[in-house]
Amino acid sequence: MRIYTCGSIDRAKDGGIGWRRALTSRLAGHTVLDPTAKESQVLAAVAKASLALGDVGNARTAMEKIRSDDLAMLASCDVVFALINPEDRPCGSYFELAYARALGKPTFVTVAGGVTRCPLWLLAEFEIVDDWPF
Repeated sequence: MRIYTCGSIDRAKDGGIGWRRALTSRLAGHTVLDPTAKESQVLAAVAKASLALGDVGNARTAMEKIRSDDLAMLASCDVVFALINPEDRPCGSYFELAYARALGKPTFVTVAGGVTRCPLWLLAEFEIVDDWPF
């Protein structure tokens, strides 16, 4: 089974790496599609530095590549696991969840801090899993 991991990266305290590594270690025998484990880390640094310097074009080019790669992974997966932390402003994650829904991908969502912190729109769209151990 190919599992895509959806969740904040650029505003997450650890770059979204910790929970993905914990999940991957529990999914032996499955292929975990991890958007933090590819060239996007370098491209994200380029995008942030470019934006800070006012080079919006270069930042956009870097982010278009990241988005394209992430959406290709999502399109190729069998299932999506998502960790949403509303404090991290997960804009890309919301888009990925909508894309997963449009593609008919089975999607499991959990919210950092518990279901009571779930953005209401997500609550209406997805069943929220409230007991992931990471």
